[in-house]
Amino acid sequence: MRRSIPDLNELREYNQKVLHELSLTEFKEQVIEQATDFTPKRIVFLPVDGSVYTEKVVDWALNNVLKTSDLVILFNVFASPYNATGGPKTTAKYQDTVEHVHTEFRQKAVDLIVKLGNVLNSNGIRVKGVVASGSPKKLIDEQIENEHPDVVIIGRRGLGQIQQMFMGSISNHLIHSTKVPIILVP
Repeated sequence: MRRSIPDLNELREYNQKVLHELSLTEFKEQVIEQATDFTPKRIVFLPVDGSVYTEKVVDWALNNVLKTSDLVILFNVFASPYNATGGPKTTAKYQDTVEHVHTEFRQKAVDLIVKLGNVLNSNGIRVKGVVASGSPKKLIDEQIENEHPDVVIIGRRGLGQIQQMFMGSISNHLIHSTKVPIILVP
């Protein structure tokens, strides 16, 4: 049986609808408040993803860059089923499952930020933690623009040159898109 080829205008209309719904599902939530009685000498932006490299990047930053006069902004963009299902307007049949999975992913992101925040706090570093859902590149760019950090510290995640060429990476994107100095941790 032959499949009919969809009309190009219908595809464009559908894609615009999905993109619009996806943009409605992005959100940010601050999960660790910045101390109000503290004025940092330097703001350090540290995007974290929960990979095995995340803790290595935090350890490296503690040993090589961070000072007790710094404020570190931990930022995690987590995957949400809303981003894959077209947003909150998911069919009622699956709505409970999608909400449950979204809540679990959000909680894992919060737990990661709190865990890393505790490591930094125990070393005298002040922390602000933010979790978000949506496009990582877009949200990281926006957060950098809003926070005005003095430096961004990010890991490479061990991607080889071929993988980076085809898949791209957040670190590669930041190196080419931001005007803030970047420290790329190997």
